Amino acid sequence: MMKRFTTGLSLLAAMMSFCGAAGVANAQLYETKQPNPQQEEFPRLVVVVSIDQFRGDYFDRFRKYFGNGGFQRLTNPGRMYENCYYQHANTITGPGHATMMTGTYAHMNGITANAWFDVAKGGNLYCVADPDAKFLTSDGVAGSEKGEDSAASPRALMAPTVGDVLETATGGKAKTVSISTKDRAAILMGGKSCDIAVWWRSELGEFVSSDYYGTEQPQWLKDFNKSKVGERWFKKSWELSLEPAAYEEMCTTDDFPTEGTGGYSTRTFPHVIGEKSEKPDKAYYDSLNMSPYANELIVDAAIAAMKNGEVGKDSIPDIMTLSFSCNDLIGHTFGPDSWEVMDATIKTDKTIERLLKALDDEVGSGRWTLFLTADHGVANFPEVLKERRIEAGRANMKEFREGIEKKLAEVYGPAPADKPYILSVNQPWMTLRQPENPGNANPDINRVVADYIQTLPFIAFADTTEALLHVPVNGDPLRQSFVYAHYPQRAGGVVFALKPYYYFSSGTGTTHGSPWRYDQFVPLFICGKGIGPGRSSFPVSPPQIAPTISQMLQIPLPAKCEVTAIPGALLNRM
Repeated sequence: MMKRFTTGLSLLAAMMSFCGAAGVANAQLYETKQPNPQQEEFPRLVVVVSIDQFRGDYFDRFRKYFGNGGFQRLTNPGRMYENCYYQHANTITGPGHATMMTGTYAHMNGITANAWFDVAKGGNLYCVADPDAKFLTSDGVAGSEKGEDSAASPRALMAPTVGDVLETATGGKAKTVSISTKDRAAILMGGKSCDIAVWWRSELGEFVSSDYYGTEQPQWLKDFNKSKVGERWFKKSWELSLEPAAYEEMCTTDDFPTEGTGGYSTRTFPHVIGEKSEKPDKAYYDSLNMSPYANELIVDAAIAAMKNGEVGKDSIPDIMTLSFSCNDLIGHTFGPDSWEVMDATIKTDKTIERLLKALDDEVGSGRWTLFLTADHGVANFPEVLKERRIEAGRANMKEFREGIEKKLAEVYGPAPADKPYILSVNQPWMTLRQPENPGNANPDINRVVADYIQTLPFIAFADTTEALLHVPVNGDPLRQSFVYAHYPQRAGGVVFALKPYYYFSSGTGTTHGSPWRYDQFVPLFICGKGIGPGRSSFPVSPPQIAPTISQMLQIPLPAKCEVTAIPGALLNRM
């Protein structure tokens, strides 16, 4: 037994030595390249940008108001794919960001929703929550909180990212950084081997991370936080970029009745950031996140990572992922036909221009490659669609749940007041409590609910998850989208979808999360080293970013990658 144990250790040591040697060899592959950008085979920095809730039609819709250095530069000399759609049903932030760098959908990477119900633990689990993690602030390791305010990590992500592969391939010499104002966006794009993923914490007015990534923030991030860059928009007025007539032509009225206020005093321009605060505090930073200037903050941090963190500075390729989250908050509150979304998109164009110029300045023209996409789209206000005689509506979640409870009470008897039958509704999943005394003749509770909600006027599809997984898809894209969204123990027993242009709502704002095309439709741009110019109608999907980066850097695919590289994206590659 001792001999076998010793042999096992020897084999393990040999494997580790081989992996380490492979990493060194790959690092040397990059290091031997000439310093001239034209002679370098690999980009020094690959950047992946996700604009949260940036629907695929926004580029063409607002194109005439863009300058030449932002989105327009991504199409010339860059490349645009105008037929880019997700294929999964759970079109929300967590699942969307998990796909881009893993090359997988939730059935492989495990991120079925922003939060899912864990039957064993009896509650919802946030997709990046980690009870063992603590916040990593500029002053060191701090305490943690519960739920979505807890410190976080990528431990729930069940598939490696292309950044993880690059770290292994270079023996840890590559630098990988992920930045967003949302923790789940930064963490899920960064992966498990990311040097550091950072997100904004309004309570502190700084970017934080977690001790999963180490015991101390890198010096570039400490210096950035201590500079208090985020305070420069205090009491700044969010003004229109264009004359009002341009918005009147393209949008609904600036005071559309079902818009929210997002914490501002009114629904109309101008919006004063931090108008209710006496100093830069949590309320101010929350207000900043409801403005397009939050994207400027992310680019500021990205520039600091390049300038002072040496990201993209040597011949070993680095990866930086950025997620612009404020577009999502603005879109939820004001809707895709609002002045706010149009103006935020125009300002985002300027932000992208600034980012591209910074890449030229800090990394070098011809030495970087950038991918830009979104995590999901969004639905129009039903009130706007009804004006055009399109069927649409807002469903009431409270009434929906009450109707299900009433139906189940008829079949199984009333549920105890503190134990309703519905444990959780996380679209497209519903988790139910099993009846305490169902009796042998009573049907399966999931089947009862699926059959009942299928009769509701706003429901398009309902079935049990068991049936979903055992009935052949047979080319049905709707059923396939649910299969892609499923992961064991992280989905409910019932799967359902509302009709197109219907969603649960309290009366204002809009949302996403459906399997319909307006939520699946996102842009895809690629610009920089090794990319041919043009515009393609070839059908693609954001998970294809990961294998395209692998092909570009000549590293293995992420282990669970289930899609191919984007055809025709890379010059001199078949």
